[in-house]
Amino acid sequence: MIRYYVTIALRNIARNKGFAVSNIGGFAIGLTAFLLIILFVADELNYDTFNEKHRRIFRVDTELKYGGAVTSFALAAPPVAEAMRQEFPEVQKAARIERALNIQLKIGQEVIQEERAVYADQSIFEVFTLDVIDGTPQNALTDPASIVISESIALKYFNTTNAVGKSLITANDNSLYTVSAVVKDMPRQSHFHADLILPLQGNAKAEGTHYNQFSFNTYVLLNSKQNAEGLAAKLPQFLRKHLGTDMNVDAFEKGGNYIRLALTPLDDIHLLSNKQRELESNSDIAYVYIFAAIAVLILILACINFTNLFTARSANRLREVGVRKVMGSVRGNIVLQFLVEAFVMTLISILMSVVLAVLLLPAFNALSGKEFKISFIDLAAIVPLSIVLTMIVSIIAGLYPAVYLSSFQPAKVLKSEGTSGFKGSRLRSVLVVFQFGIATSLVLGTIVILHQMKFIQSRNIGFNREQVLVINNAGSMDDPVLLQQNLKQVAGVVNASISGYLPTNDARWQSPVSVAGQQGVMTEFWTVDCDYVSTLQMNIVSGRNFIADAVGDSTSIIINETTAITLFEGEDPLQKELEANGKHFTVIGVVKDFNFTSLRQNVTPLVMTLGSDWRASLIVRTAPGQFEHVLAAARESWQQLNPDHDFEFSFMDEDFAAVYRSEKQMEKLFTIFAVLSIVIAGIGLFGLAAYAAEQRTRELSIRKVLGASVSNLFVLITFDFMRLIIISVALALPLGWWTMEQWLNGFAYRITIPTWSFLVSAAMILIVGAVTISYQMMRVALKNPVDSLRKDH
Repeated sequence: MIRYYVTIALRNIARNKGFAVSNIGGFAIGLTAFLLIILFVADELNYDTFNEKHRRIFRVDTELKYGGAVTSFALAAPPVAEAMRQEFPEVQKAARIERALNIQLKIGQEVIQEERAVYADQSIFEVFTLDVIDGTPQNALTDPASIVISESIALKYFNTTNAVGKSLITANDNSLYTVSAVVKDMPRQSHFHADLILPLQGNAKAEGTHYNQFSFNTYVLLNSKQNAEGLAAKLPQFLRKHLGTDMNVDAFEKGGNYIRLALTPLDDIHLLSNKQRELESNSDIAYVYIFAAIAVLILILACINFTNLFTARSANRLREVGVRKVMGSVRGNIVLQFLVEAFVMTLISILMSVVLAVLLLPAFNALSGKEFKISFIDLAAIVPLSIVLTMIVSIIAGLYPAVYLSSFQPAKVLKSEGTSGFKGSRLRSVLVVFQFGIATSLVLGTIVILHQMKFIQSRNIGFNREQVLVINNAGSMDDPVLLQQNLKQVAGVVNASISGYLPTNDARWQSPVSVAGQQGVMTEFWTVDCDYVSTLQMNIVSGRNFIADAVGDSTSIIINETTAITLFEGEDPLQKELEANGKHFTVIGVVKDFNFTSLRQNVTPLVMTLGSDWRASLIVRTAPGQFEHVLAAARESWQQLNPDHDFEFSFMDEDFAAVYRSEKQMEKLFTIFAVLSIVIAGIGLFGLAAYAAEQRTRELSIRKVLGASVSNLFVLITFDFMRLIIISVALALPLGWWTMEQWLNGFAYRITIPTWSFLVSAAMILIVGAVTISYQMMRVALKNPVDSLRKDH
């Protein structure tokens, strides 16, 4: 019996090819988009879950309020880890990690910079899941001269993963390290990655005893996840007790300040943590919500299309149903036939969507920055979802027309007394409004996101990032000033500066700064040279810049406008004294505020002092059109002065853009899926318009014979559709405005949603609707009425 119904279904699909293509194709496109977005969402939600104990791992963070400013650090003081392990029975293990900056390995005469390097306690193996493929983890980091390397590093330097006992030399200080273990590369879905793990054992900084100095990313493994809430409640008293040995806690808190510890679940770090000194940049849960919503909306659009077209086409089969009833078919058989037809079409769509998703995966990876791979296991996991989805859509699409059409009496049906047509279904009208409302909201959202990103890219951020070459590893030189002096003599070089503190990287150092005898503030504390301000073309609003060899400038300080307002409240800060790090400084200049973090955040207090920085980068400003010439000269000078080290450079404008890489990726994806929603809605409208035109062919022919013009007929038959689209636009724009306002509120610097964005969104949807309908309707309106009236309906 079922085989018979499947055969009938395939025959109907073959008989109505245009309807089948629009219905199956539209649903397949929607499902493909849904599958790809779900892959993205699932990937974001599964960060760090490769750790076997991930539910019991928490990071210990520090919150500092000083001078009215609150700063959250992904760090804790050096002794916190061991003290928590000893004092709290809930803590099973604790481990500290610190990024190792500027690690360079020396192989013969070649020096290679390695970016993914960390210092860690031996207990990192007991907290995190690090798969050891050579060596043993028990004592891998107990020797200060030992090092743990990843599989990639082992293959890169030794051409084998059996590297235990082999040696690596760091070019920074010519230290010899012996490989004690080789671990598998950390999964991409980790909030940090380490190719080199060096021991904290023997590190003087790790032996620190002060609780008011935050140095290490600290993780604790609890006996149970449920212990976290109780442990968090004990932390204030724990910290207060230990802080008492470093400072007068009562006096500190009396001034409205505080230092607090907090626990962040490992599973929350990637999406919910954006603190100072994260091991790596994280994503944002808002994007997960947005794309999950888009996935659901596109799936709903596809289901609406399928249901609309299937019910519309089914309504044209009243006479067929009547004949079947006369021939003896019972109502149950008729219902089953429609359900089987819906099932067959849905199944074909789902199979097509899986194939499309696999074919489009490389392009989706390029857009999203992911590395998705669909294995047979993944495909097997999709099968249950596909079966469930097939059943649900089949029932929704097939049950309504089946029950409705099978309820008519054969005599009435065969006399053509049944109702059909586009105007006869309120449900279909509601669905059209809903799907075009979704498309309108997505179009508005895309326009706002594009406008905001353009605003960010073009905003005056207080310094000139164009035409700036950054030599990132200048600190590897014995004396980077020699390279600076050489480049200053090159034609096309405007100026050059040496500093490890760039507005486009995450090098940060904060310190309390205060006016003598007053409450201080926590500020960014940057070490620069006398060429820094002029090289980046910052604007000094009062006072002066540093002067080379000027007497007294070693104790001078330049502050930004926010620091001046915060500390001096409108008074002239010039020649005022400040205290920082136990030293006294004199303010000689105020620089206009510039953005050194994401534009999601306001500018915070910052001070700059003269000095050298071992992490130094060389910043070179070039004249317009001289970039290639200066780059070649810089490379040549580097080879002469520092031939054993790689020449590593970047462009400051690209470094700035990298801060917003995730936003740019989201922008591209959002645009693609918004276009897809319009395409899906357009396909559905195209099919409905074709159906409506077919239903009204005879009516329009009679009107034309009676004198109606083509334009009259066009307005008549498009009115019903355009009315629904106008309603959908009117309902969707307020919802889209509210949604994008919530997104924009996450930026400290944001646009006001322009009026034209609403007009453009509405115009795009109306034009798509009008063009889609026009093709079908003009085809009918221009048809010779004689041919239509001769045809037996």
